[in-house]
Amino acid sequence: MAYESFAELGFAMLCEKSPSVRFSLREAIQPDHEAAERLVEKLNVFQNAQSYSSWLLAMRDVHRHFSRCSEAASLKLGLPLVHDQVMEALENDILKTSGNCAASAMGTKPVTDVSAQLGVAYVLEGSGLGARVLVRRATAVGQVSTHYISTLGDLSQSRWPQFVRALDAHELDIETSIDAARSVFDVLQIRLNEHFA
Repeated sequence: MAYESFAELGFAMLCEKSPSVRFSLREAIQPDHEAAERLVEKLNVFQNAQSYSSWLLAMRDVHRHFSRCSEAASLKLGLPLVHDQVMEALENDILKTSGNCAASAMGTKPVTDVSAQLGVAYVLEGSGLGARVLVRRATAVGQVSTHYISTLGDLSQSRWPQFVRALDAHELDIETSIDAARSVFDVLQIRLNEHFA
């Protein structure tokens, strides 16, 4: 096929290019993300301070479970480490909301495969994108601290563009990344069900 201009050729090349890692991950985990949102709605997480506190405890478990993985991905992509900052905000919110900061027995998940690390990081990094909506919902509960959600939102504004550019520049085993990303939602579902039992 002949192209009339370099612009037309460039557009055709873009269309033929395989989807980005980010696009592939987003498409593959969309059902998992939607299921997590339905579960949060079903559990009525933002009904009152007690349910909000249970959600915070579940989120702490998720962050702890994948902490090594998240930090390894940040180092691999050349991003600053923020796990401690996120955990400090989360612990403070738990303490202010429930007065109880007792740790769960859930340990960390060691993941050494780079594709898996980046799949997990995709979910954790992306979790701050909807933070403004969550802050409004949590604030409506009253008498709860939203420092954790605000911290996620603030970090995602600066980190997300850097993260996805770096992610798309890496050669990954996309199936491994997708499986790892889905595992974050699996752990979230388990922890939510346990904390709301």
